[in-house]
Formats: sequence, C-alpha cells, structure tokens
Amino acid sequence: MCHVPHAFADHAGPCNRRASELNGRRAASARGASVGNGMVLYPTLDNMPWKAYSLSVTWQVEYTDEFGEWWDTLSGEERTRVIASVGLLERLGPNLPFPHSSGISGSRHSHMRELRVQVGGRPLQVFYAFDPRPAAILLIGGDKTGQDAFYMRLIPVADRLYDEHLAELAAEAARGR
Repeated sequence: MCHVPHAFADHAGPCNRRASELNGRRAASARGASVGNGMVLYPTLDNMPWKAYSLSVTWQVEYTDEFGEWWDTLSGEERTRVIASVGLLERLGPNLPFPHSSGISGSRHSHMRELRVQVGGRPLQVFYAFDPRPAAILLIGGDKTGQDAFYMRLIPVADRLYDEHLAELAAEAARGR
C-alpha cells in the first residue's frame, strides 16, 4: 500500500510513485498532531464534537497495488476526476456525502463504500473503507459502463483486499509497530 499525498497534488499519479515503490507495503503516516489554523488534534473525541473534529483534519488515504494497476490504465481526464474525488475524501472523510460516495450492499464489511466519479457520462467507481486507525484505503476501481455484473465481480475482490489489509495491520500491531 502507498500513502496518497494531499489530493494527488502533482496530478502525476498516486504517490508520484515509481515502479520500484509498488512493493505492497503500506506507508507510515506522515500526519502530526497539529491540524493548522491554531487547532489541536485531540487525543480523544470526548472534548470535541465529531463534526468539528472531522472538518478540522485531513484524512489519510492509502491505496492497494490493485488500485494502482487500475490507476495506470486511466486517461488524463479520468485521473483528474478521480483526484478531485479523493481530495473530497481527504477533506471530508466519513462525512463525504452522496453523490460523491455511497454505501455498498453485499459486502462482508458493513462500512464498505464507493467513490462515484463521472467522466463524460461514464461511471467510474472506487471501492474503499476506513480502517481502525482510521485511514481510508482505496481498494480497487473500475468502469461500471455496460457491466451488469459489476458489483458481483468487484465486491468479492474489494472484500478480499480489505481482509488482507486488516490482517497486515494486525500483524504490525503484534510486532509492536
């Protein structure tokens, strides 16, 4: 997995990555406790309303190698639209509303969601979920155009990728990271 910098700032691609960087490892968080504008990120949410907390942080977003492979197939316009949606996800986190994001039925994970990106009338969907840290993990993407079995095909893949991600987090916690 690779950390996605602030809304793919350079538009060159997720993480401005090179092939040598796609090694399946999840990047460490580069976020500090300060959220800017004199605001402090509280260690718990007890002292602060959830909405104020979620609007004052930038959410960490990471992606899988499978998402990276899909990204590499996108045109410039498609990448620009996905970048915009990921930027909204970074800013709004779990509060990203419809039509930009919606829940997925049929997943083993009740909090599985999809980014809904429109490019020239074609729906691109990116499956994602927030993990326990919490960070969003972009699992896999696809073009839903003309695919009746789109969800039947991609939900099991997204579930498997998220299960692998959670297992990796558990293994890191067991090693004391």
